Amino acid sequence: MGLFVLIMLLLMVKAGTMQMSDNTCSTSCAVGNSKFDYMTGHTYTYIYKSDISTQIEGTSDDKASVHLSAFVHLEILGKCEVSMKLNKVDFSEYGQDDSKMKRISNDFKIGLERNPARFSYQDGRIEDICIPEDEPIWVLNVKRGIISLIQNNMDDFSTSVTVLETDVSGICNTMYSVLESYEDYFSIQKSKDLVSCTDRHSFKSFIQGVPYTSKSYIKSLPLMKSDYNCKSEIESGLLKSVQCVEKNMLRPFSKSDSGAVTVNKQFLTFVRRSSSGTQPQGKINIRRSLKFEHAHGIEKESNNRHDITSKLVEICENTRSGVDTDTPKLFEELVYIMKLADIDTLFAMNKFLTDDTLCKDNYFRTRKFFLDALPFIGTRASIHMITDLITRNAIHEHEADMWLSSLSFIKKPTKEMLKEILPLVTEDINSEKVMLSIGTLIHNYCVHHDDCENDDFIKTIISAITVKISTGCRVDNNNRKPTLRLLKGLGNAGFADISTLTECMTLKSNPLDIRLSAIQATRREPCRSNRMALITLLQDESDSYETRIAAYKMLMACPSKNVIDAVKLTLTREPRNQISSYIWTHLSNLLRTSDIYKQDIGNILGDEALKRRFDLDNKKFARNYATSGFIEKLNTGSKIEADLIWSLRSSVPHSGMLNVTFDVFGQSVNIFEIGGRVEGLEKSIVEYLRSDRFFANTYPGMRLRDFLDDGKSFSGHPDDLRGSLYLRMFGNEIFTMDIKEAETYLSGRDIISKIIKDDNFTFTQSVMFLDSKYMVPTSSGFTLSLTLRGTATVDLFKQSRRDVIYSDKFGISRRFRPSATVYIASMMSVDTFVTKSGIKLVSTLHTSTSLQGKIKTTKNGFFTFEYEMPDTVMKIFGINSSIYIVRTDSELEQTKIGKHKRNLSYCYKQMTVAGLELCAEVEYPLHSVTSTTPYFPLTGPFGAGVYLYNRDTHVKYIIVAKSVISRGKRIINFTFNTPGSSINRQMKFYLFLNTNNGIIKTIISSPWKRIDFEGMIYFVNNNFQILFD
Repeated sequence: MGLFVLIMLLLMVKAGTMQMSDNTCSTSCAVGNSKFDYMTGHTYTYIYKSDISTQIEGTSDDKASVHLSAFVHLEILGKCEVSMKLNKVDFSEYGQDDSKMKRISNDFKIGLERNPARFSYQDGRIEDICIPEDEPIWVLNVKRGIISLIQNNMDDFSTSVTVLETDVSGICNTMYSVLESYEDYFSIQKSKDLVSCTDRHSFKSFIQGVPYTSKSYIKSLPLMKSDYNCKSEIESGLLKSVQCVEKNMLRPFSKSDSGAVTVNKQFLTFVRRSSSGTQPQGKINIRRSLKFEHAHGIEKESNNRHDITSKLVEICENTRSGVDTDTPKLFEELVYIMKLADIDTLFAMNKFLTDDTLCKDNYFRTRKFFLDALPFIGTRASIHMITDLITRNAIHEHEADMWLSSLSFIKKPTKEMLKEILPLVTEDINSEKVMLSIGTLIHNYCVHHDDCENDDFIKTIISAITVKISTGCRVDNNNRKPTLRLLKGLGNAGFADISTLTECMTLKSNPLDIRLSAIQATRREPCRSNRMALITLLQDESDSYETRIAAYKMLMACPSKNVIDAVKLTLTREPRNQISSYIWTHLSNLLRTSDIYKQDIGNILGDEALKRRFDLDNKKFARNYATSGFIEKLNTGSKIEADLIWSLRSSVPHSGMLNVTFDVFGQSVNIFEIGGRVEGLEKSIVEYLRSDRFFANTYPGMRLRDFLDDGKSFSGHPDDLRGSLYLRMFGNEIFTMDIKEAETYLSGRDIISKIIKDDNFTFTQSVMFLDSKYMVPTSSGFTLSLTLRGTATVDLFKQSRRDVIYSDKFGISRRFRPSATVYIASMMSVDTFVTKSGIKLVSTLHTSTSLQGKIKTTKNGFFTFEYEMPDTVMKIFGINSSIYIVRTDSELEQTKIGKHKRNLSYCYKQMTVAGLELCAEVEYPLHSVTSTTPYFPLTGPFGAGVYLYNRDTHVKYIIVAKSVISRGKRIINFTFNTPGSSINRQMKFYLFLNTNNGIIKTIISSPWKRIDFEGMIYFVNNNFQILFD
């Protein structure tokens, strides 16, 4: 037995590697000469320091900085086995009021010191890190940052080399250069262009795309210019010191070396070597690479009712008089607080608000902010509550539709979320959005979970949807709309019973839109699915040309030899130019396309001998249009595709589609697809063109009328107009509408009618339209984040009163107070798990106006109009931007950089006669136009606006008019006044006319001038004349 073991060891040594046991992190160990000479049974101690600072260079010297220091103990367990232990960890940041460092949370120290990290050390190359099962990701990432400093992938220290290296920054081309060498001392330079690294960035956004590969040098979104340089000193086979500098500059708004910058400096310095002996090590359970792991997901749900209540009280106080500049920010904070709430907390808060217990005098707005936040939370608890409120009909239909649409933008739903929406499937909710949203959630879930089609719960949901389709998919006017909803939902999901879809698409007695929807529902089916029904439809010459073209499009989404042969056969036999024209133009576009997915298809079809020539009159036959481009050097491209299907009976398009897709840095994003079909449109157009409303009595007009009258007749009636529209984003159908419902849907009649009515009305709506986060690792193992968030709030308050005192008197008053604010916050910060440190740029757009007036009339000719300007300043429009330093517990506005400002203003003086002044004002830092500063808005605080000022003491404008007619005499009085003003502005107009004797008197008076006219009106030879005195 001993001889056998000896022979095996000799064989492994000869092969150059030695296999290791399950108790070692190294799965193998290279044998032979080594660059490094670490001694087994010894511990090498280093001092580690990391300083990370973020600032706007060229604008301010203020910065947000964090500092990490620790003792690093490397215990050499074997030739390829090392254990790293940290102690005396200190983590601090600059305080708010001074430049001294202040220690942060003790949790950070405890987390880093708790467990050692073992790693496979192959003479400088780090292969694996082995950790306990309970090691948090953020702790592992920081340790990766330290271990990456130790890595050296050179074959030897004599020759510079470029290698593909994996470390905490990703998989990067790394250049090793020998700076100095003599005897056993070497100075090594290591550098990387981090833009070329793969497996580095993470993007958290509602944007959904499909990954692709490219040979481009640029592998990630080049938002930052990132450089990494290290200098290592090695002496006698021992790493003596490492100094690294990583610089990340935000490209947008930067100028040369000025802009938003995060600099990370790392130092590792050898202290001593000590004997440690060898300790028995436990079994390895978890192996990880050096690559940084991005942590996603929501923090654990909890009962944070107190935090939600406090924020709602703050919103209540802030919005008593409408929306101000801080309102959308408060809404954003409310959304992120509610993301942490569990189901019980959300329901308790809703009941609390429904009972009118919180903020009684501003109850409506406060509860509306709570409800508006629900669709933007994207958690299991929020979906549970949304489902409950919709199934109980506790919210308005339009709000329910908006909520359901928002579910389509949840990028990574969990199975628990899908379970929460199941009642929307089982209940008969009469909404187009229900099935669309459920289908999209299923698809988004399955994108991130393999073998989803075999998941029992997914099968349950799909079955619950499919069972609602009538037996044999026989559809008439009674079940047409529900069936359309079901088919579109299945199309979004991408999983459906093919036999059911086949029945729906092949039954020729079904309405055409049902058949088309069933065909399009296969667009996300796996290519291995049975596609014979689509081939049969394509080759059925007796079927509708629209269904055949739709079947062709779905087949070409998954081309194969059978599909290509079927298309070729169709082209050679097809008697209809509508079908062959579309196929020909589509294949021609594929031959020319640079679309990275369809280039091979174009090449295959380009070799086919398609000799038949087609009539390609684009006014008569169906066509496919496409244009595309891809710049490999920049790793970006785009494609625009459109379909236009013409009616066989007229020169009017029957259906159309426009699709826009962008390929950006490894992600192909289908931005949108909009399309629709219509029937009966030609009759409506001709009836309108033949009418006198369209034609003038001109020769060209008469010629067109004669052409229409002499042309072929159109069957049908304008009331037969029917069709539908749809919108897809990221491939998901999020909106569909019957064309007859368009006018009602788009007119907004509900809101307009409420504004016109004589009751009080309050409308408040808040949305979060931006919530994106771009993350890259720093060399220290922390996350560098670029965050962009945008929220907006609109508020309209209307107060009305109508007074009818007597039958001959009438009075009405109206007060409108519209206000709106858009809040956009972008932040560049280092996330260290226990704190955030960085800079924040905040921009706000705000408008707040007030209109208040009264109208009174009497039967005897009195008319009074009052306009009141309750505020001395009315902000018609304002825009502001500010810069903040973000630290653990504060956001400190940078006011020093705006100390020296330039103010510009212009006022329209012609309104001073009314005591008003309309002014445009701009304020910006003086240094913002120099060559050493970055571009706006990183130059410092900025403000601009248009304001209406009341420069007098009055608040009202009164217009009184009186008209009296009696026995041939007519008197007209008109008065304008500003009561309470410091300047007399009363203006009067008086007119007296005696029709019996022609006497006329006119008086026009103002504080500045008075004009009197007196004369007579008489007729001479039927001519009208006035004689003034």
